[in-house]
Amino acid sequence: MKNFLQIVIRGRHGVHVFKNLQALKWSILRYSAEFRSRDSFNQTTSKFLYEQLRKCEFKSDWIVKVDTPRYFRRVGFTRDVLDTAGSLSDGGRFNIGGAQSSSIVTNLFRPIGEKRCALYVSEDASIARKEFGDAKIPRSTALTYLITLRRKKSLALIDVKRALSDLSRNIPEIRDLVGSSSMNGKWVDLKRPAPCQVFGHWLIHHAPKNTDGIRFPSSHDDTVSNVCIFVADTVECKRILNASKMG
Repeated sequence: MKNFLQIVIRGRHGVHVFKNLQALKWSILRYSAEFRSRDSFNQTTSKFLYEQLRKCEFKSDWIVKVDTPRYFRRVGFTRDVLDTAGSLSDGGRFNIGGAQSSSIVTNLFRPIGEKRCALYVSEDASIARKEFGDAKIPRSTALTYLITLRRKKSLALIDVKRALSDLSRNIPEIRDLVGSSSMNGKWVDLKRPAPCQVFGHWLIHHAPKNTDGIRFPSSHDDTVSNVCIFVADTVECKRILNASKMG
């Protein structure tokens, strides 16, 4: 008799569906081995990238001004949409979190190795849902919010496409290292920063002080941009951003 059992795990980063208990156990074992080897790989490749970036200069024309931006963010129904505690503890595509932060990391990537807080949003509501991970779950209880600015009228963002276009002339490997990096919401499992995280910290460290974040192509659709907005903490995030629940 065919087994129709499905195991659905809802976490802070999205929804994961397994056909049965055996599939869940195999996934845990596979990811455990994957991340043990990935940490070693990340330390090597991130260090290589950092040494190359130290020879490069930040260019002012990588900065774009976005007037009256409208973004989207999807979260579980019990979660505060402007809460940045998860990014600070787990890390994200362009920010190093507590999971990857250690004395080793700080020393390897001085002075950019410190953990940073960020909020990730998307220019498109459907992409925000794909980023969350419940696009194929018809009865998902997650909610999508419209994110706008409270007081500021614009954001100054580093455009990753422009940066990669220039930097690839001196670092041919940079597109492979950071151009399409995506961890599918499992950043917390990494104990060493991924190259894209080191790249994000290098960009924001060398950008003008009034730079708000990084604009980058979505891994689900490279014609749509996502944005990483750097903030000090959740309090500052709520001070500069407004969230409205979508119907």
